Amino acid sequence: MGLKKLTNRFIKAPMRKCEVEKGVKHLNGPLKVACKPDEFVAISFMRNADLHLEQFVEHHLKLGAKQIFLLDNGSTDGSLALLRKYDEVTLFQCLLPYKDFKYEFRRFLFRRCALNCWALLVDIDERFCYPYSERIGMSSFLQYLNRHNYSAVMGQMLDLFPAGPVTSWPTNGRDLVQQSFWYELDSVQRFKLKRRRHGKVTNPPLFTISGGIRASGFKMDNRPNLTKYPLLFADGTVQPSESSSHRIRGGRVADTTCLLQHYKFHRDFENQCREIVKEKSYFKDSLEYQQYLKVLKEEESLVLKTGDSKRFRHVNQLIDDNFLVVSEAFRKYVHAASCKKAG
Repeated sequence: MGLKKLTNRFIKAPMRKCEVEKGVKHLNGPLKVACKPDEFVAISFMRNADLHLEQFVEHHLKLGAKQIFLLDNGSTDGSLALLRKYDEVTLFQCLLPYKDFKYEFRRFLFRRCALNCWALLVDIDERFCYPYSERIGMSSFLQYLNRHNYSAVMGQMLDLFPAGPVTSWPTNGRDLVQQSFWYELDSVQRFKLKRRRHGKVTNPPLFTISGGIRASGFKMDNRPNLTKYPLLFADGTVQPSESSSHRIRGGRVADTTCLLQHYKFHRDFENQCREIVKEKSYFKDSLEYQQYLKVLKEEESLVLKTGDSKRFRHVNQLIDDNFLVVSEAFRKYVHAASCKKAG
């Protein structure tokens, strides 16, 4: 490990942890929720996210979340008022700069809000889904993970986009989810796991993914990393990374991967990119968002959908697309659980 990484992990990260602990305020909702090992809480942070909030909350409550814990980073829209109508949402706020503290925000929520249960760590524009969800419930899926002593689940981000030009992209959250059902995999690249960076892996076919429509549609040389670890068991053996949303520390990685439906392309996307570029709050001074702006300026009527685009109907089709991995052990578990339920 290089000096820069050592300094970040053992000096800067502990300092950021102390600052976040001091800077967080509790605004609303219960601080602790009793959870069993086959239950989960959802965790995220946000700023001016009223476009996504209702669909985010409703999706993960329907999935079975015992509680949703959100950390606000200084919203000035209607986000805070909107969330107060949900008893199942606990709201924190911290006004420290996102650029410097985004990874510690996630680590704070994981430490504070999950105890001996599963934590679903997702961005506010993501919706979590798992293979064969039409056959077994989330509790049954978590029971499978517990049975095999897994503590981390890999998730692949699928960028979903609407069919028309930028000028017709959806302006509200419900339309965004309903109209964004196209995806593209031709520019996706798969890479063998570097085990030392991704915890203990039990299934060799697992792989990381980069690229997709963000790379092809916006002509990117630096292909976006689409692999995360959204589902972690809070038992002290695994932690979110202090320097990346795409890595974890420790953990035993499950033999089956899950899906993060990603809803990025809305009508206000260009303005959002300008703000992110101005703040330089993402990787390499928001280089990815600089490229979005460049292409949007050059192609005012940009259309992401091509003849190679596919229509997203169900998570299971991503198994056939070689985007998700499902082990034979999990297939057998689902079959047995389905037969038991039917009987």
